[in-house]
Amino acid sequence: WHRGRVLEKRENMCETFLIDTGQVLVVEETHLASACDELFQLPPKVVLGVFASILPVGEKWGPKAINYFSSLVGLQITGHVKAVIPYQLLILEVPKIISDVLELQLGKFIDGDSFCLIVETLRAFPQEMLFKELLTFGNSEKPTDFWPVPDDLFPRLPVGSKENVKITVAISPNKFYCQIRKWQKELEDLTGAMHLYYEAISTENNKSFDSLGLLCAAKRQNGQWHRGVIKQLLSDHVEVWFMDFGNIEAVPSSCVQKLKVEFMALPMTSFPCALSCFGSQDETVIKIQLKELIQALIGQTSVCVHVDLFNDIKRLYYITLQNQNPGINAKHPENLNEAAASCVSLSETKITSIAVSYKPCDERYNSFKNCTGSKRTKKCLPEWDISLSSHCKRVEMQMNSFHTAFVVYVINPSDFWIQTCEYENEFQALMKNIADAYNRCRADEMVLKNPEPGLLCCARYSKDMHYYRGVVIEVLHVNITVYFLDFGNTDTVPCYDVKTLLPEFCDLPALAMCCALACTFPVDDVWVKKETDFFKDIVFNRLLLLRVIGKQNNKYIVNAQYKNGSQQGDVATCMVQAGYAEYWEKTADYVLNSAKKSQALNPHKLKKKKVNAQSICNIHKNKVSGNGGRSQEEKSLSVPSALRESVVLSCFGKGAVSKSHKLVCEKKIFYKEFVFKPGAVFEVVCSYIVSPADFSCQLQSKLPELNNLMEQIQTYYKEHTSPYKSGQAACVVKCPKDGKWYRATVVQRVSTNEVDVVFVDYGYRERVLLKDLQAVLPDFLTLESQAFRCGLKNVALQIDSLNWSEEVCRHFEDFISASRGPLTCIIYALILVSPNSLCNIVDLQTPFISAEEFLRERGLTQSEYMGLRNLASLGSLYSFCYSSFNIKIGSEEEVYITHIHSPSKFYCQLNRNTETIEALMKKVSVISKMSNNVKYDTSNTRLCIARYFEDGLFYRALAFPVESTSYLCADFVDFGNKNMVERDQLMPIPDSAPDLICTPMQAIKCCLSDLRETKIPARVTRWFEETFLGKLLKAVVVSRESDGQVVVELYDGQLKVSQKIKEKILEELALKNYTEQFV
Repeated sequence: WHRGRVLEKRENMCETFLIDTGQVLVVEETHLASACDELFQLPPKVVLGVFASILPVGEKWGPKAINYFSSLVGLQITGHVKAVIPYQLLILEVPKIISDVLELQLGKFIDGDSFCLIVETLRAFPQEMLFKELLTFGNSEKPTDFWPVPDDLFPRLPVGSKENVKITVAISPNKFYCQIRKWQKELEDLTGAMHLYYEAISTENNKSFDSLGLLCAAKRQNGQWHRGVIKQLLSDHVEVWFMDFGNIEAVPSSCVQKLKVEFMALPMTSFPCALSCFGSQDETVIKIQLKELIQALIGQTSVCVHVDLFNDIKRLYYITLQNQNPGINAKHPENLNEAAASCVSLSETKITSIAVSYKPCDERYNSFKNCTGSKRTKKCLPEWDISLSSHCKRVEMQMNSFHTAFVVYVINPSDFWIQTCEYENEFQALMKNIADAYNRCRADEMVLKNPEPGLLCCARYSKDMHYYRGVVIEVLHVNITVYFLDFGNTDTVPCYDVKTLLPEFCDLPALAMCCALACTFPVDDVWVKKETDFFKDIVFNRLLLLRVIGKQNNKYIVNAQYKNGSQQGDVATCMVQAGYAEYWEKTADYVLNSAKKSQALNPHKLKKKKVNAQSICNIHKNKVSGNGGRSQEEKSLSVPSALRESVVLSCFGKGAVSKSHKLVCEKKIFYKEFVFKPGAVFEVVCSYIVSPADFSCQLQSKLPELNNLMEQIQTYYKEHTSPYKSGQAACVVKCPKDGKWYRATVVQRVSTNEVDVVFVDYGYRERVLLKDLQAVLPDFLTLESQAFRCGLKNVALQIDSLNWSEEVCRHFEDFISASRGPLTCIIYALILVSPNSLCNIVDLQTPFISAEEFLRERGLTQSEYMGLRNLASLGSLYSFCYSSFNIKIGSEEEVYITHIHSPSKFYCQLNRNTETIEALMKKVSVISKMSNNVKYDTSNTRLCIARYFEDGLFYRALAFPVESTSYLCADFVDFGNKNMVERDQLMPIPDSAPDLICTPMQAIKCCLSDLRETKIPARVTRWFEETFLGKLLKAVVVSRESDGQVVVELYDGQLKVSQKIKEKILEELALKNYTEQFV
């Protein structure tokens, strides 16, 4: 019998909650009994709780989050009780859990008040009580959390207007705060300026807070400085209400400073609200509004609000939440926040005083009024109409002309802006004169009156606070979006920073010219960050030689060359050779002409367009290989079948529709390939040998499937024809030697009628006639490519297989032929020999001898350490190296368990490897400290050292991208556990530390011999972890699995661990059976 509470009753069945165990049971009515008061004198043994201030990223907690929360079971945690709601449900704020969830990107943060409101609304009350209780929100008066601010700071919203807002803090439906989204950019700029100023001044404790006044600047828990109001002084903290968000935080005294008037120009970006619906008492309306409120809080998304009423006494807006967009108020362009002049060293001036970027409050606020008046947002000037402005002269380049230039702004290799060196001296003089003229003027002087799209101006760029020539693109509420004529980028700046352009500064034409790199296209049809970053590294901060080969609309198509020391390089070739672009050399002149005609017919249709995969059809491309050679192949991509005409591309963009070109609606087809993990063991047959460093193997277990597939292929292609389409990788080819059909991959086209192919199921390469190729049926793609490339470990590797002596190759072939059957293959490492080709470093074994031992006896191998170091000569390591550590079946080892999934999967380190592990840790520590201030490109990093979030230390890891996130999964190879990390929490292993790459992985995957197929209860796994994690144990090796897992028996002194676990499992089952008989 247990103490409990009835949750729900259906006929004669009751759902009950056991208050001392936390379980929910469904029992018959006969299993319930009334209880006397004496039995309920003690409080419940179990308290129900909800972790405060964290919400799932999506609609529900994901598997990773559930695993994290499950790992907390049994741990002691310390937190702060935010609230206790009906039925003693505690809302518990635990800082450690909040930081873990955010760091691991398992959830998102929400302030405590809003979280409590969500829980109270959704979970606290039974359904029949919910509406009644929520109605009381309208009548309850909680202490106000709004603190008075000067009238100039309070946002004034017209009654009847609509605003796009984000609900930042919600105490109740009768008091919450909305942040105005259209002022987000201004708030970010203000926050950045405050951070620069307050981090630079002394942060010693203020001796008297009386001198601060009502308003203050305070540093929030997230490290950002914001405007606030001092609520009360505590012993060593100050309670601050942050006016731009509506929340209250206790801030250390040293992090509270006097708010300078320069930071008071922007009105409060949040305003206090209440739902209007509570005045009507309409149940349906209230439910709808509450649903909208809770959804906005949970999703933390923007929502449209209608201002119904403003109570001037309470300073409170009464609003209605709407689920539609507010129209033009919601439209705000994304700003391209890149430095206009950072690529050209015009000035080294830095902000040394806050007065440089912020003017007195009255001046700035008057500027707001002068600029905006009663105007609302105006329409935007089309982006490419900027350079068509009749008021704006611009520099031009002629076809086939050559220019020395430098790049000033980059979006991607198909959209970047340059300045030629022709006007360099004039431009330097112009910038000096502009600085002299505008830096001295006050905020309310020379402000551009009645700004309209297309007007020339001189605007202060928000990144460096210098003035530059520009043209107005869009007029917003209190800001103006400006295109900078001499740099090509745009910025949204406060209207008081947009000045009238003096006539003397209009003589020099606009210098920025938009360009695209000729014949260069993204690998995956859209330029991605790593490709653009590579382009920037090539072109920034160096002179380029440009040749203009075409022009489309207002964009010049150029070939670009750069100097690297005494050598000259081509930008496009460099990107292609590095794998960051594809090269199309063929240029159709008629496309250029038709593009010009199209422009003449419709001059307003001049928007930038990214290359669309649907339009890249039936075009021959020249792909530049690493050695400069080119092979022609046809690029065909998937397009909707409804399209019947192709848009023919030149090397510089879209042209007219060509009726003579039909679509090829095929996408690239590839065979699936095996990717093994180091330590994997299986039986193989050697199918093809070039040398000990280059041979192919097949899995013995898959040969029956291959034989069956080969029969199907012969039968089909004997009677059918399936034309091969040029450019496809996967195909079926008729072998000239035996006349049979084989699955193959085209490597390259060597002439008009010949191609080189690799027979993917056998490993050898052959040159065949194009007429002997057929398209492969989808049914024949299911089975993986059966031949996988291998290289033998610890042989004296040579890069060129042709350099191997006949004697060495003969010895290796002798070993293979002498085996007279399948060989045991052990994977030791993976090498990436080309972008799409892996080589497995292996050892092959017969029941009597291994290939390594066989060749060693003939003096043809080297030490394991040297062998591992020389792996780099084949390519880049794709994995760390595996070692069996000479563990034999039946041997005994002293081990430490380092990570536990369950008794059927855990990881150990050998005690005899302790010195090696300590040396690794020391080396990793040294490297991590040496590299503290270095920034790395980790986009392609796989082997690395990564920071473990619990202790902050670095360890060797294998990094994998995590789908749909910017995070990486770090597999700590010396311990067996995995962890999600940010990219800046890992470092590539430098060439100066070969030990970190070549030392084998220390974590050995194990399982207990008698429990491999046993379902282990969670409590038993937890007991196993708490009892044996990190403890020195004796392991007896029983066997080895095909995936490399070692099957062991563990002993703690005389205690056989698996026997104890079986006893624990029986205890759990007995308890479960006992409990279930009462259900």
